[in-house]
Amino acid sequence: MRPMRAARSAVTAGCIGACGDWLMQWQEGASSFQQLDLRRTARIAVYRSAHAPAVEAGWNYFDRRLAGVGGVIGVVARIMCDQVFMAPPSIAAFYLSQGTMEGLPLATSIARTRENFWPTMGVCFPYWFCCHLLTFSIIPPDARIGYTSCCGVVWNAILSGHNHAAAAAEQSAAAAAAGTPSNGSGVCPSVAVGSAPEAGEPPSS
Repeated sequence: MRPMRAARSAVTAGCIGACGDWLMQWQEGASSFQQLDLRRTARIAVYRSAHAPAVEAGWNYFDRRLAGVGGVIGVVARIMCDQVFMAPPSIAAFYLSQGTMEGLPLATSIARTRENFWPTMGVCFPYWFCCHLLTFSIIPPDARIGYTSCCGVVWNAILSGHNHAAAAAEQSAAAAAAGTPSNGSGVCPSVAVGSAPEAGEPPSS
């Protein structure tokens, strides 16, 4: 992929991801800019910016390999390639990256990934299958990242819910082990929970 195109994809995905997370935080109750969790937004933007060029490169490869397959069969073939080869590493990368950027030990990030991987895959396939019916049919290749980043606002809301629940459970367990009372959300009062992405392209792809 050309460097300028990769940079454009990264900036597009990162900006849409950040805006989507702000909207998600507003829906969650943040009524002013000062109440926004900017570190959470930064984590989402970093993930989306790093993820988008790799995904677009994968899609371009599928296009080349399936150049002779058109129509409905071609669209479905590209979707299946995306879900088989792109979605699993994208989901794993999402949970691992969010845990790492939250400052968690690697073992905890891996445990969170294992716990959430299959439930997330179960939601990933039907959601992105529907989205990609347009991605690989009527959306021009140059506009795919923009389109899927907009779809990713909803997807990352799903991912963020999984990640936030996992973080709250981990901190509640840590509080119980330490004998520290938790607040109503199950989170230690002295610890700020950062949920994940684009309140999150994972991405699927």
